Amino acid sequence: MYGEFSKYYDSDVYVENANLVSQLYKERKESENKSDSRYKGIVQLESSRKRTEKQIKKIRQLRKEARDIENYVERQNRIYELYEKERSILMQFNKEFENLRGKN
Repeated sequence: MYGEFSKYYDSDVYVENANLVSQLYKERKESENKSDSRYKGIVQLESSRKRTEKQIKKIRQLRKEARDIENYVERQNRIYELYEKERSILMQFNKEFENLRGKN
């Protein structure tokens, strides 16, 4: 009706993808056959997942600090800006996941 959200938008998809990457990375570490197709792109995605988590943690801290801005308009604009930045980071990870692993 008014357009669609980006297909990488959903944070639920990020959580699913990140959990899968984390799980497969741990399995791969303990596996004798590290070249199994099941682990395709997992090392790269695990690195990306860790980087993404650090970025999200920092953004959430900034958002928490933004709640202390006295001017209502500035506060709302800053919080919105940080939410958009977080969504963008989630979209990047989901896109990388899909490029390396295909749809989940």
